[in-house]
Amino acid sequence: MQQFPPQREAIQLMPWVSSGPGYTSGLSFRELQILTLLGKGFTSDEIAQTLYISTCTVSSHRRNIIAKTGVRNTAHLVYTACQEGWI
Repeated sequence: MQQFPPQREAIQLMPWVSSGPGYTSGLSFRELQILTLLGKGFTSDEIAQTLYISTCTVSSHRRNIIAKTGVRNTAHLVYTACQEGWI
C-alpha cells in the first residue's frame, strides 16, 4: 500500500495560501488543500485518507471548488490551477 504524507505535510505544501500571484481568496483552506492534492495526482480515496475525511466530503469540496472557479470538470480545474500558479 502506498504511503501518504501526513496531514501536516499536506498543509505545508501550500505556501501560496495567504498571498502571492496564485492567491484564491474565494476558496476555503480545506478546498485549497484538496486542490493541491488533486494537482499532485491523488485520487479521492487517497485525499480522504490523507486528510482524515470521507470520500463523499472530498467530492463535495471538489464540486464546490469547480463551482467557485467556474471550470467545467476536475481535469480543467487542475489545468487552470497550474496555469494560474495556484499549485
